[in-house]
Amino acid sequence: MLKLITPPAALPVDLTEVKMHLRVTHDEEDSLIVSYMAAATARLDGAEGYLGRCLLPQTWEYTQARFSGPIRLPLPPCQSIDAITYTDTTGTAVVLDPAAYDVAGLGNGEGAIIYPLNGWPATASRPDAVKIRFTAGSDTVPEPIRTAILARVLHLYDNRDSVVIGESAHLMPLGEEDLILNYRGWGF
Repeated sequence: MLKLITPPAALPVDLTEVKMHLRVTHDEEDSLIVSYMAAATARLDGAEGYLGRCLLPQTWEYTQARFSGPIRLPLPPCQSIDAITYTDTTGTAVVLDPAAYDVAGLGNGEGAIIYPLNGWPATASRPDAVKIRFTAGSDTVPEPIRTAILARVLHLYDNRDSVVIGESAHLMPLGEEDLILNYRGWGF
């Protein structure tokens, strides 16, 4: 199970550049535009996002029932493992010493894998016995993703109704989906 602890401090695009992209010079719709920016970002970012990764630094907690083999964390890129806590067989919460595990793949786009150095400790029998708090995301968002967010905000701004009557619609070639395709996480 994943739980967002601390969301990103900002959005991948800022209001000034979005308004420039929209060719909006007034301030009357700023709150509406910011809501479109948040919606376009949420469509791509985090556990529910299409990309299956974190765009900007944010803190998550990953919970599982017990330790078992190497643990692959979701939501790459992982910047750091902030803490691993577990409930031992007596029901006591214990913070696992960072010297008891090694982490491979920090900072890369594939995701981090946590390896025990001398086996994992025994845990209580409960669905949330192991909790891993980690920071994921990058300090910079790739330009194709930023451009896809701008395109989505423009679409939302220009098409405020869910239905357009009297016009045929078609997807633009090399549109938003094409921009983000190489950044989507894949699992096997």
